[in-house]
Amino acid sequence: MLEKIRNFKFKSIAAIMSVLSVSAFSSIFAFAAGESGGTGDPDIANIIGQFLGYVKDVFIVIGVLLIAWGIGQLALAFKDDNPESKSRAMMMIATAAILVGVGSLMESIVNSLNLGISIGPGFIGS
Repeated sequence: MLEKIRNFKFKSIAAIMSVLSVSAFSSIFAFAAGESGGTGDPDIANIIGQFLGYVKDVFIVIGVLLIAWGIGQLALAFKDDNPESKSRAMMMIATAAILVGVGSLMESIVNSLNLGISIGPGFIGS
């Protein structure tokens, strides 16, 4: 009976995460509207900046979701006293923290390269 409850919880969490991820990313439109370079074509730096804004936000969102998932896995691993699961959960949390860090520092990284690209707001608006 306990195994059925665990399977139901896992399947329901997986279904909720799937629906949330599809709904979060299905309404994003990246229009290449920007300043004109004189020929009527959009400026490539604005297009790349807008794209990098979306990439930055995706890194941060995936990182936060993985941190939440990893904390849940770590709690279950401590409850079951499973060292292998503890190790995997800690590795997932560390990877998620790196994703959030890279997403947050992406503007500093791009500015340090002196490419003349400014990162757009993305879909979060930050």
